[in-house]
Amino acid sequence: MSPLSLFEATDGFANEKHFNHYGQYAREGVAAILQEATSVCSFGRASEAGWGIWKDEHVDQLNEIVKATEKKNFIPVFQLTH
Repeated sequence: MSPLSLFEATDGFANEKHFNHYGQYAREGVAAILQEATSVCSFGRASEAGWGIWKDEHVDQLNEIVKATEKKNFIPVFQLTH
């Protein structure tokens, strides 16, 4: 699937809505989805409510989405932005 941006992150962190959103696609059998624009630095975001990976905690949290969806043979692909 093409990118789906919810733009509901806080300080770059995904939330429960993101986990449910991507989990739903994994459960429905979507094989791969290009996920939200994910910024490598806070000032390079497409939206202040976008995902980030400028903190180790961001990476840890997004890894939880990867772990949850890979059990369903879903391939998460992250769109990096700056």
